[in-house]
Amino acid sequence: MKHATEIKITDNGRGYDEKKLRLKISDKPDHEGIAFDDRPIGMHGDGLKRLCAASLNMPFEIILRSRNWVANPKKAIEEVDGKNAEELVFIVNDTEEITGSETRILKPTPEFLAYMANAERKILNLRKLLGRKNEVIYRNEQRGEILID
Repeated sequence: MKHATEIKITDNGRGYDEKKLRLKISDKPDHEGIAFDDRPIGMHGDGLKRLCAASLNMPFEIILRSRNWVANPKKAIEEVDGKNAEELVFIVNDTEEITGSETRILKPTPEFLAYMANAERKILNLRKLLGRKNEVIYRNEQRGEILID
């Protein structure tokens, strides 16, 4: 199996304010009355937050980008009841404006790719990703694309 150096997931939606990372919130609309193919993927941003939290204990890096900012998830240590607790925080910097948002997973491990390929609930059949390089594996004019590099 070839090893991908980066997974890039993009969309060309309205993007989101970086404050939503700090506040760990999302405001996607209710799915009621929206055709299945037109519904947003995900709902409250929980998957993205969990990926960011998990990446802190993995040997790969996550880069988030939307509108005019770029962010990296990091660990912060805070004392709670006399004990150290880890908190997910985001280091945010200004960058050039883009449409939509982008999540980049740098240097994903073979184990991470295998996990994604075998996940029971997946949006795409990620088995198709393994062994591909420099190829867009999903494209939708309204939602964006996923590129294996």
